[in-house]
Amino acid sequence: MCGIVGMNWEEKNQLQRMMKAVAHRGPDQHGSHLSQGISLGHQRLSIVDVSEKGRQPMYNEDGTICVILNGEIYNHQQLRNELIRHRFTSNADTEVLVHGYEEWGVGFISKLNGMFAFALYDDQKKLLLLGRDRVGIKPLYYYWKNGKLLFASEIKALLAADIPRTLRKESVGDMLQYGFVPSPSTMWEDIHKLPPGHYAVLKDGQLELKKYWDITFAEGGGSREYYALGFRALLKQCVKQQLMSDVPYGAYLSGGLDSSSVVASMASLSKQPVRTFSVGFDSPDVVDETKYASLVAEQFSTDHQAIIVTSEQVLGTLPILAHQLDEPIANAASIPLYHMAKQAKKKVTVVLTGNGGDELFGGYRQHKVIAHIQRMPAPLGKLLHASTSFLSGKWARYAQFGAELAPLAREPAQAYAKLIYKSFPDMVINDLGFPHQSAHERLAPFFATQDKAVNQVIRLDMRFMLAENYLMVDDKVNMAHAVESRVPYLDNLMLEFAAHLPVQYKVNGLTGKYLVRYALKDTLPKEILSRSKYGFTPPVKKWSETVLKGHCNDLFGDKHVCNAIGITHQQVARLLEPQNPEHGNRVFPLALLGEWAKQYLV
Repeated sequence: MCGIVGMNWEEKNQLQRMMKAVAHRGPDQHGSHLSQGISLGHQRLSIVDVSEKGRQPMYNEDGTICVILNGEIYNHQQLRNELIRHRFTSNADTEVLVHGYEEWGVGFISKLNGMFAFALYDDQKKLLLLGRDRVGIKPLYYYWKNGKLLFASEIKALLAADIPRTLRKESVGDMLQYGFVPSPSTMWEDIHKLPPGHYAVLKDGQLELKKYWDITFAEGGGSREYYALGFRALLKQCVKQQLMSDVPYGAYLSGGLDSSSVVASMASLSKQPVRTFSVGFDSPDVVDETKYASLVAEQFSTDHQAIIVTSEQVLGTLPILAHQLDEPIANAASIPLYHMAKQAKKKVTVVLTGNGGDELFGGYRQHKVIAHIQRMPAPLGKLLHASTSFLSGKWARYAQFGAELAPLAREPAQAYAKLIYKSFPDMVINDLGFPHQSAHERLAPFFATQDKAVNQVIRLDMRFMLAENYLMVDDKVNMAHAVESRVPYLDNLMLEFAAHLPVQYKVNGLTGKYLVRYALKDTLPKEILSRSKYGFTPPVKKWSETVLKGHCNDLFGDKHVCNAIGITHQQVARLLEPQNPEHGNRVFPLALLGEWAKQYLV
């Protein structure tokens, strides 16, 4: 885990400013390469081969190829065995990139199993190659205008190069609707994200982006036992290779199925107690996940620490997150994650998490809902609507929910948008005056494939929620404390396994992650296996009603903040009117947007 920066011309002072902006990502070492037509900078967090031999940039034998890497290449030992004719000078995983490029050209990217964002410069061909891992675990941004290319692990490094800070109005609407800005756009004009599974080549003044990977579903025909056996072995293998580290490691343990399974595998592979960390809240309004985490910690004898986040900490954390995230990402779990990472850093440098399990194996309600509503007979919607008059409690809510979605049974993109992006729907964004593409139009291509409904939603969730929200927050918040976060469920081998797993072993009736639950039935406590999907959910409702709402009002009471975004205080006040059923869900996104604008635009 590191920070990388660069540009397609030689400029030492500017490079140093950019490196300083991402120094928190790599406080252990730094290095640079400057020559005619290129400047590359690297801030290193030492994980594998922490000696001077692991310092970056790294070069090939004759010094004509140079590379800087953010991330880890888990299969570097296997690749070394295929590159025996090349001379290696270190044990670092980064070195396989230069020799892999020498051997296989740009195609070497498809051979990499890991999480990465890198820049490679071929001095003989005057070619710059940028690459990002398959699912977007590591971020990479670039600025491209009038023949000038700058790139960096974080946007703040690009801004340190004094490029224009021009707000992209469409992105404000996107951020409010989705909670993030979808790739390749960002909140700024002319600053872009390199999308997951893509690489970019700059040569002869032309920048070309190409996709090298996308998930391809091809269901196999094995039995439940066959897949369960394969899953257990594969999870252990993925965890084992992601324990590659010369520094202390641990795990984030929520007490959910995915993180618990990762900890179980770690415990079976480690001679010492695994260090685990969980987070709880000073509020009865949310499920106390620390008790579930404690069950798992006790069963696997981990060295466990629970961190409690209080409402009083929220306002102090919000400005920090607005700065660290680069863009407003409306994920309230970033607040407890920030405090958990802060404590974890006192004991470890690397943590493993359960991120990706729900997206790959059908663990979210949208996987079940979209699959089932497509089979709904038309009269069922009317029947559900009528039943709300005599049902009560959660059953009335379920009936109303079904009645609203039933008419969209043949319009899965609209159903998904209504289900997931309801806090700031199209009509609200239009009323605010931000130009944008409607959510269902943006999502429609994901439902235009021949894949089964569950797999269509899995591809969508991997591309949107996972890459743009969860992984981006995970990277930026952990790296604020120089903690490297790894995700065994998103290993290449696990991606391929999930792509070939039959749909009935992902969603079976009303049970999500069916195969995962079955495969782990003799491994994890029954309380963990039988838990409903809850998520890493802080007491946002309480925060909104107490500390956040007044702060949000104060932020947008500043005309400079409002003018910078292009919104009025009156518009914000209407969005937060108590009679609106979504008002509570709007406070955190608006407060984060206001904090971000205050720091980056005003």
